[in-house]
Amino acid sequence: MAKTRAKRYVPDVVGKVALVTLIMSFILGAISITSFEDWLHPMRDGVPTIFRRDSEYWSEAEAPIVAENRLYLLFNTLNIVKVYDLQGNYQYTINFSNRRRNGLSSLCAQGDEMYYRDTWDKSEIYYFKDDQFVKMLTDDEQSVLYDTAWQNGFRHDDDDGNTYYLSGVNIMKQTPDGTQTVLVARPFLLNLFQTRGLLWAFGFLAMVTLLVLQEYFY
Repeated sequence: MAKTRAKRYVPDVVGKVALVTLIMSFILGAISITSFEDWLHPMRDGVPTIFRRDSEYWSEAEAPIVAENRLYLLFNTLNIVKVYDLQGNYQYTINFSNRRRNGLSSLCAQGDEMYYRDTWDKSEIYYFKDDQFVKMLTDDEQSVLYDTAWQNGFRHDDDDGNTYYLSGVNIMKQTPDGTQTVLVARPFLLNLFQTRGLLWAFGFLAMVTLLVLQEYFY
């Protein structure tokens, strides 16, 4: 009888751990694609909202894009861009999302210009100059301005040869002589969301574990 209880104890514990892991992976996965800026700083009449509040976003960030004295950090599933100067000082945030749709996005920047493309609707390209929204490009303007910038607007280095990249969630700076420094330090727990695929992998593994336990132990 004691042996039977012991045999059941291990599967029970494993099952509970797997269930908690499954629930948490789905909760954290949902958080990683949810933007509260939809409510706090929504787009109005199709115009992106520029605001100053240095919030952290629990979602995956793309490699930083550098242009002149600006560093752009894109959270593509949230349709949000955070902007820093090359000394790591926060400047402002741009919200492109709204409650009607969220989707993948991309951006490029060159000189004092930045182009944001909503890949959910590829006809929507937003043009910024001197840190201000100018307009949404027409089809003719897209072919001239956007296509030219898109070929050269993915720089990760500045004119002095410094390179900017992500290490985990921190924004790093590497000088031409190889010296590496943390330009912008971000909370360690955000690493969970920077590798969002791990969340879904843990969830899938937990689901398989529960199915195996159900099949062979219950």
